[in-house]
Amino acid sequence: MTVADIMKKLVVTANPMMLVGELATLLLEHQISGAPVVEDDGSLVGVVSLEDLAAHAYGEEADQRPPFFSAPWMDELGDEFKLDKIGSTVTVRDIMSPTVYQVKAQTSVLELVELMLGARIRRAIVTDKGKVSGIVTTSDILRLVPELLREKATR
Repeated sequence: MTVADIMKKLVVTANPMMLVGELATLLLEHQISGAPVVEDDGSLVGVVSLEDLAAHAYGEEADQRPPFFSAPWMDELGDEFKLDKIGSTVTVRDIMSPTVYQVKAQTSVLELVELMLGARIRRAIVTDKGKVSGIVTTSDILRLVPELLREKATR
């Protein structure tokens, strides 16, 4: 099984010049937790997630953010959560991660899982000639579990 078998081909992307308030709206409207960041010419320049948005609103600098599951905003938002900053002039480029984990559609799902586990990421961007052609998230991989369990039971 390859990435092409499980990837989403319709990918919601963010523009690096988009304001963080617009990003929040985009993610909520599409009910997604992150998106590739793509320039107007289609070139992939980063990835942005709800984690980045929340860390920004919480007031943390990008290089000082704790791992997702230990982030202070996960336990207690309280008065520290700076909702007023969401509508500010801060852009996606300011909060995104410029590190993008890219795979090809022909990559095996096993290789993809090893990459995601090793890098501790929740999404990988599928690219073709430097352009986004799909996305695979941990949810896409979890959807495979029932099928894999059925296969194992029939052996």
